[in-house]
Amino acid sequence: MKEAKIKLNAADNSIESGFLKSAAHDIYFAAENAARALLLEVEGNIPRDKNKIWIKITNLQRRGIITTFTRADIDRTYLFRTKADYVEIDELAEITKDAILSAFGIVEEFVEEVERVLKKVIEEKSHVFISLKNIKIVESGSRKRIPLD
Repeated sequence: MKEAKIKLNAADNSIESGFLKSAAHDIYFAAENAARALLLEVEGNIPRDKNKIWIKITNLQRRGIITTFTRADIDRTYLFRTKADYVEIDELAEITKDAILSAFGIVEEFVEEVERVLKKVIEEKSHVFISLKNIKIVESGSRKRIPLD
């Protein structure tokens, strides 16, 4: 998540300075880094292929784990990045200040939601760990709960 925040901050600075292509690049990678952090914590691994990362994020949306950053948002920020980085001609991805500000807002919301979800997942995992720590094997096959004092 640290990398996602760094990229989001860099995008904000680039927008303020008028470097919209740099902002487009950083906006996309802020989202991708947040997605990677989420997948690592929730699923335990990160696909190498970018498309597979976004397929998994879309699946997490379907399961209700996250609600922001739709497939259309993903595709749009990726188009901005490729146009910024590779100067590909794509009329659907015109890099204007309004378009970049909109993408920034969407990605900022996604990063914030991922942070909330990660906190919740980590909190739930720590409760499970504490619960398991309270169980002690007393004799073969039986378990007895030992309170922590």
